[in-house]
Amino acid sequence: MKVESGKLPGSRSILVAILAIGLVASACSSEGTDGDAARASGPASTGVTNGDDLTRGPLYAQTPIGKGSTLDAILDGSQMHLTFFDRHGEELPVETVSIHAASDGASKQLRLLRFGAGHFVATVALEPGRWDFSVGGMTGTGDPIDGSFTFDVPGS
Repeated sequence: MKVESGKLPGSRSILVAILAIGLVASACSSEGTDGDAARASGPASTGVTNGDDLTRGPLYAQTPIGKGSTLDAILDGSQMHLTFFDRHGEELPVETVSIHAASDGASKQLRLLRFGAGHFVATVALEPGRWDFSVGGMTGTGDPIDGSFTFDVPGS
């Protein structure tokens, strides 16, 4: 699903607004959580969603991760937020998660910090261009997480 700038699906728009406020607050604070998310092995490969142009605001993608659950990804400048939801739209507790980014010869594993049971944040430095992200891991109930999405990062 492609989401137009400023138009987010359903009740998640409130959560996305809260996450955007959190982005500003965390950018202003030097404190964060010290729990790194454990890494899971294996690439993810399902569901691709393109985000919007960063010159018009944050990029947003929603992608299925299995069993009716979804991942919402927001890229705002140098911060990426990942929030997992169950099939009922509630935050999904995640035991382990990893995210890999690849673009035109560049490849990197992102370091994630846990902000909640199903909310993770990474500080990223992405060159302009198309970036493909693969997410893998395990939910709190032991179900695998497998998803992917793409962001087109604009030049300065």
